[in-house]
Amino acid sequence: MILFQVCHSSFIIISAFILTKIGYDVWLSDMRGNYYGKRHKTMSSADPRFWDFSFHEHGSYDIPAMVDYILNRTNAPKFGYIGHSMGTTNFLVFASTHPEYNERIFGAVLLAPVGAKYPVEEVNNPMLRMLLVQMNFIYNFARDGGLHEVLPRTPKMVYNVLKICSEIPGFYYCLDVLGTAMGEHRENIDWTNCALKLAHFPAGASLKTFHHLGQIFNHGFRQYDYGQKMNRLKYNSTVPPDYPIHQITAPVLMMHGKNDPWTSDYVSLPWLLCKLGIGQIPYSSRTYGKSLISLKNQLVFYSYCQILKF
Repeated sequence: MILFQVCHSSFIIISAFILTKIGYDVWLSDMRGNYYGKRHKTMSSADPRFWDFSFHEHGSYDIPAMVDYILNRTNAPKFGYIGHSMGTTNFLVFASTHPEYNERIFGAVLLAPVGAKYPVEEVNNPMLRMLLVQMNFIYNFARDGGLHEVLPRTPKMVYNVLKICSEIPGFYYCLDVLGTAMGEHRENIDWTNCALKLAHFPAGASLKTFHHLGQIFNHGFRQYDYGQKMNRLKYNSTVPPDYPIHQITAPVLMMHGKNDPWTSDYVSLPWLLCKLGIGQIPYSSRTYGKSLISLKNQLVFYSYCQILKF
């Protein structure tokens, strides 16, 4: 049984079909706050309190609840985990803050992992580098303006994307947008249903999630920083605690590439590898989105399934 989690809901169906064809029992997990995850028992998404979460809550509360539900339904003794981007961040939080689950994980594959300190000057993508430098200002400005959701998916946006990306020349512009975001050249992108993919990307997230991601890029892989006063109340310390990655004992395989436009493998990943003592597969031409949108998608999935012998 495999629990699959990526940072966006837009591409997981493709990956799920590949894994299902190989013969695995695949469960697709969602993330709170995206287009499909806005329901709550007592609050609506219009309530600012609804958006008071980051990837910490995903890893600390949501994934354990998903795993418990799946294992109870399937009676499976163990499970595997495959995550991409923030799906890898969620796993690192989950497996480090809930070490009792590690013995039930027969393998985890982390694609384009995000879970270490990335010095801002080493970030390859100039747009991301600029956002990281100004992250606190952007967060405070947006929050004070009443913004709590980032990059929401709306019916109007979906309609416009489908209209533009379904016709030439708009179709080629959409390929370029997708390639730029994922670090892939146009000729290497699987253009099948390109408009449909873009209509589901992005799917929305909380402002606090983006702020927390900015914090780990600048200060290391640790819990959310509320400021010294609130940190004292919440953590009994002026600084938030680091995630205890050393408590992760499950077999973990990381797949990454030096051409990833969103991260810097050579600075951050050695630190993560040292902490975990895990295996890695570096790809000289591999990028952030290759495992999701590249024409070589199937080869990637077959390879890591064979490596961990799921």
